Amino acid sequence: MLTLTPTLALALAPALSVPPPPPAVQAYACKRVVRAYAELCTTLSPMDRPVLYAHMPLWRIALAYLGYCVAVPLMTVYCYCCTTVEWAGVRYTFRSGKVHQVHRRDAAGAWYSQSREQSMERALRAAAEQRLADHGLR
Repeated sequence: MLTLTPTLALALAPALSVPPPPPAVQAYACKRVVRAYAELCTTLSPMDRPVLYAHMPLWRIALAYLGYCVAVPLMTVYCYCCTTVEWAGVRYTFRSGKVHQVHRRDAAGAWYSQSREQSMERALRAAAEQRLADHGLR
C-alpha cells in the first residue's frame, strides 16, 4: 500500500486539487484532436490536391483515428517479428537488422537470388555503359 508522505502529498496536491474541465470543454478538445488528426493525414497524403474531410461526420474521423491507434502498434510488432518484406516485386530478407538477401522473380515467376557482388557488378556495368553512350564513346 502506498503511504502518503508529506513530500509526496505536497507534490501531488496541485494534480489532485484541480477539478476536471467541464464536459463541453472536453468534447471541444476531442473535436480539435480529431480535426488535427485529419489535417495531419491531409498534409502527409501523397496526393497533389488536399484530401477534403469537411463533409465527413466527426464520428467517422474519430473511428478512423481509433483504428489507426490500434493498427500502428500491431503493425510495428509484426514488422519487428517478420524477417522478410516484399516491396515492388522484390523480396528482402533481413538478418541482424541488415538486408541479408534480395530475391527477384524470373520470367517464369520463380524467386531467385544472386550475390551482392554479382548484382552490383551488373548494375555498375549497365551504369558505366549508359554513361559512355551518353558521351558518345560507345
